[in-house]
Amino acid sequence: MNAPRESHFFVLYSARHNRCGHFLERADFRVITKDDLISWSRDMSVSGLANALPLHCDVCAEDIRPTHLRVVEDANLMPRTIVPEIEIVKFKPEDWILKTK
Repeated sequence: MNAPRESHFFVLYSARHNRCGHFLERADFRVITKDDLISWSRDMSVSGLANALPLHCDVCAEDIRPTHLRVVEDANLMPRTIVPEIEIVKFKPEDWILKTK
């Protein structure tokens, strides 16, 4: 039997592009480990802002700001939602991620 591998975490930013109607989503490559996620959460708690990566619409060739985020854990190839899709402005890390630390 294989030993369980370390969980990976994904912060996914998303938005609907009003101009063309496409749904865009992008993972934040800066968050992979649990320590990365906790650091990202603390930074967001202190600043009150998400340092979100822009989303690029290939159809319109425009960058847009994400409006929503969600956090997923991938443990042993079984994805689990930690934070369901929520508006970035309403997201409080201390209610979700930092509460369990």
